[in-house]
Amino acid sequence: MRIIAGDAKNKRIKSRKGTDTRPTLGSMKESLFSIIAPYVPDSVFLDLFSGSGSISLEALSRGAKRAVMIEKDAEALKYIIENVNNLGYEDRCRAYKNDVLRAIEILGRKGEKFMSLANRKTKLLVAMLSLLLVIPMTNAFAMHIMEGYLPPNYCIIWGVVCIPFLIAGGISMQKQAKKNNKTKILLALAGAFVFILSSLKIPSVTGSCSHPTGTGLGAILFGPSIMSLLGIIVLLFQALLLAHGGLTTLGANTFSMAIAGPFVSFGIYKLCQKLNAPKGLAVFLAATIGDIFTYVVTSCQLALAFPDQNFFASLVKFMGIFAVTQVPIAIAEGILSVMIFNVLAKNCTNELKQLNVI
Repeated sequence: MRIIAGDAKNKRIKSRKGTDTRPTLGSMKESLFSIIAPYVPDSVFLDLFSGSGSISLEALSRGAKRAVMIEKDAEALKYIIENVNNLGYEDRCRAYKNDVLRAIEILGRKGEKFMSLANRKTKLLVAMLSLLLVIPMTNAFAMHIMEGYLPPNYCIIWGVVCIPFLIAGGISMQKQAKKNNKTKILLALAGAFVFILSSLKIPSVTGSCSHPTGTGLGAILFGPSIMSLLGIIVLLFQALLLAHGGLTTLGANTFSMAIAGPFVSFGIYKLCQKLNAPKGLAVFLAATIGDIFTYVVTSCQLALAFPDQNFFASLVKFMGIFAVTQVPIAIAEGILSVMIFNVLAKNCTNELKQLNVI
């Protein structure tokens, strides 16, 4: 963990090991300070539930006059003091071992005044982000299952399960390329769409992080078999370049995002076609439900690997972790997929007809 900006930029901050202290993710800290940046210079900064002191030390690095840190855990307080000394901020910091409510009362009696935000909009943004900062964050509960999280036997099983789908995808892709060379551009666009959307990690108030998948649109255009092969290529690049997911969990992530979700999306779109539903509605339902089904499958995978009391209790737990952010994300993905589909229908009509999409 490091200071992001200011005179102490890139200097390390130590934190207590374990889950009792939860250091703020760098992305969260950067978002917070992008909002409050105009108010930080020459301010007096109050850091409640200080933990490692990361937030107030960041403020001091960015020009705050001084900071007051409140932390009731003695072990965490030792790390705060060590971090303050290492950064040379002893003369600008005070760290108190106390309960937050009692500390606020004492500081009030002493006449202490702290940084005040100028308008309601800024206060609301900071309040919402602060809620994310105090919720425990864990990479395990993400739509891409992290490297090394699943037991080896489950990694092997999910990898083996994916093999027939990937073989079918390779055969379908070869046939499609021979049938119509012009669709290669659409295929590349579908892959880029999946890569960009599924790289967007969006934190959840439950402590997980979710992301769109983008695979629904590709399944509509090319079918689920091709999407399975396209999906594993995307997941492989994300694991190698972005540390998003992992090589050991590639099979599990491929099955949930590149196989299960696309098959559901494709099935829903074809059903809507038979029912003569409007194209926009068909695309929206296919992309939205396919996204949600991906998160359901991921929850099942985690529940199988880590049953709590039993599989169903664990499944409810994991689904609850994702649901808060994944449902609105799925709806947003559905809307975006409709917009892109409409552009393609207008500019690539012949190609979509050859693909039997319209």
